[in-house]
Amino acid sequence: RRRHTRSFHVTGVQTCALPILSTNQLANLNAEQLKALSSGQLSALSTSQMAAFSDSQLKSLTPTQWRTLTDPQMAALSPTQISAIPKEAVGQLKESQLQALTNEQMGFLGAETIQAMNKPQLGCFTCSQIRSLSPQTLAMLGPNVFKELAQKKWGCLSAKQITALSPDQLQSWLRAQLQDIPIDQVQALSPTQLTTISPITLQKWPQENVQSL
Repeated sequence: RRRHTRSFHVTGVQTCALPILSTNQLANLNAEQLKALSSGQLSALSTSQMAAFSDSQLKSLTPTQWRTLTDPQMAALSPTQISAIPKEAVGQLKESQLQALTNEQMGFLGAETIQAMNKPQLGCFTCSQIRSLSPQTLAMLGPNVFKELAQKKWGCLSAKQITALSPDQLQSWLRAQLQDIPIDQVQALSPTQLTTISPITLQKWPQENVQSL
């Protein structure tokens, strides 16, 4: 009986034998070879095999390939690998993939990455994930994206994040849920931020919020 063997051709289209490659072999694949990988081949990679890819290799994956990665694979990527996701691929990611990101990974998401997300994606994060975003990243978000995030996750911002908000972002955040902002978030406002709040807005605040200043 003839034995069926599986082989891998580094110069051609990849075969289903990809999962048996060593991490060193994976680390040496070029952009053309990576783009030739099928959805099944990518999803079959172990988390340790995914970790073998460099940031530049991951940048060469197509949006469709990024979408095929499993949730455990996404959670296993290093923070720098997460930051290597091409902007054109961000909007193709499934909500479950984004929800699989760890708090450490969330801390490395840049403003450009978040700017590329659609409305359902912006609303899928947990409060823990939102609080893991760096204050600098939030402060750099455009008005439309921040407004969407503020409307969906207004109660998730930490004191440090609130302090870093620009005047325009602060107004968007206040308008999101003016009557329901927790006292600890009110107390996080800096004196400079308080001076940008109009008297009319302050009059609409619950009495306990004003008394907590």
